Amino acid sequence: MTDYNSQWQEELAILKSIIQKTGLEMAIKWGAEVYTHKGKYVVSYYGFKNYFAFWFYNGVFLEDRYKVLIEDRYKVLINAPAP
Repeated sequence: MTDYNSQWQEELAILKSIIQKTGLEMAIKWGAEVYTHKGKYVVSYYGFKNYFAFWFYNGVFLEDRYKVLIEDRYKVLINAPAP
């Protein structure tokens, strides 16, 4: 599997700096940084070929009044170029 994180280095560094201010604990799971609270997964992010994603593990419980999240198993905020 190709690691595209270096392609999104600046963007992922910004996300990481924001997450680090929350007091969540960082762990490496499945080759990616996962942030936890009391042993429960909270948030993670990763770079892919054409986009990077930031997701909440229990995002289904988030209110999305501005409709910026993509719903799947989690609620995900994806930065991708417009089609």
